[in-house]
Amino acid sequence: MTGWPLLRNDSAAAAGLRATNALVSALIAWALPIAVGGVLMVFDVLFLRSGETATALTGVSVVLLYSPVLTWIGLIPGALMLVVLLRLGWGGLGPALAVGLVLGWIATLLFGGPGPVSLFTAFGIVLSGVTWMVLRLRRPGAFVAA
Repeated sequence: MTGWPLLRNDSAAAAGLRATNALVSALIAWALPIAVGGVLMVFDVLFLRSGETATALTGVSVVLLYSPVLTWIGLIPGALMLVVLLRLGWGGLGPALAVGLVLGWIATLLFGGPGPVSLFTAFGIVLSGVTWMVLRLRRPGAFVAA
């Protein structure tokens, strides 16, 4: 029976999981902000002409549209770490989010940012969770709760 493991999973069920499965899931998670940013930008252009809401929505959509320029740096090692965690039996959502937190924090240290938490950290956590969910939807047999 598959499930939504928060911490532990059955490592035997994840033994057949390949790195390419996680990398394809990371590719989907990498492209998702482009789609969301594009939809927000179209909404902004069609329905919001001016004002603070239009300015804020434009800023969010631009950040989402350009996020794939840097997010691949964390998504590739994060996807590979997710496979390792699943095979070790620690492939739940919590450890996946922790990997995103750590990789985002490392990116903040490398590229700079305000304090220990920055946009890199936020994107690391969110995209790690999205990668985990996409992988879980694509290969549900690997996510048997322990």
